[in-house]
Amino acid sequence: MAAAAPPAVAAELVAPALVVVELMVDPAHRRRGLARTLLRGFTAGAPRAWLATHPDGDAVKLYETEGWRPGLRYQVGDQPVVLYLWSRGSLPQDANSQYFATTMSA
Repeated sequence: MAAAAPPAVAAELVAPALVVVELMVDPAHRRRGLARTLLRGFTAGAPRAWLATHPDGDAVKLYETEGWRPGLRYQVGDQPVVLYLWSRGSLPQDANSQYFATTMSA
């Protein structure tokens, strides 16, 4: 993927980037902030991260409100995919680790 990406995007895909491979919340437990808590927890110590999802996926709005930005659009077979990029500073300073620590200790 990095070879097909523009240089600015490819630079964000290499270590020490965190890759979010799967993040799913059971439909019966959605709309409670679980995905947001998990996403912030995953990225709490990372300088940057990336993930790939369907452009019309249920979590796209979550990613965008959490500071993730589309970096590359591509196809896998007949399915459209968007690569989302995140970097420290996408949220107010230390908001990721503070949110995670507060939420997990409650």
